[in-house]
Amino acid sequence: VCEAKPKNAKERSLKDYEIPNFVLHPVNLEEAEGRGIAVYTHESISKSTIQIVPNSDFKEACLLEVRLRGGDLLLFGCLYRSPTTTDTSALNNTNLNQLLRYISLRKYTHVCLIGDFNYKCINWTKWTTICSDESAEKLFIEACRDCFLHQHVEKPTRRRGDDEPSILDLLFTNEEMQVSEVKHMSPLGKSDHEVLSFNFQCYLNYSKQKERYN
Repeated sequence: VCEAKPKNAKERSLKDYEIPNFVLHPVNLEEAEGRGIAVYTHESISKSTIQIVPNSDFKEACLLEVRLRGGDLLLFGCLYRSPTTTDTSALNNTNLNQLLRYISLRKYTHVCLIGDFNYKCINWTKWTTICSDESAEKLFIEACRDCFLHQHVEKPTRRRGDDEPSILDLLFTNEEMQVSEVKHMSPLGKSDHEVLSFNFQCYLNYSKQKERYN
């Protein structure tokens, strides 16, 4: 879940974000900066999942390593890139591209990256943009190509008022056949972004409880 924090000044603790039978992996939920990310994994894979600190200065990214069968390793990431132009936004865009390249060099067998990237001027059918060659959009496309990533979202995910619908929420994998049945569902709460549902093909290493003498 991207932009998990409310925009008003009401304070919340991590307890407010917990869901029974799921493990919360938070980023910027209690900090003053950022919009906050909440990733939930089922407790049945808790022993196979670890949240890692990315080797990057990109502001909002929740990265998990999930141990799969046969020694394979899944890197799951939920990312949020703010569309607001600030003194540090150009650097943050560069850090995002560097993070993608860092992930690709780690040689994970499975990679799944989702989130709100806020690049509405990218045509993902053709992997092109009307922006200049030095634009953030163009550099992002080149970073995705360099990392051999596949982008699976083909229909607009954000609709608001008279604004033209756009594809802001993206789903990347390192293998095209890893994802199936991408569905666009109703927004969560008052959000103007659709919820994306999909199947990811992998072999999870589930944790099974064992009875043992005390």
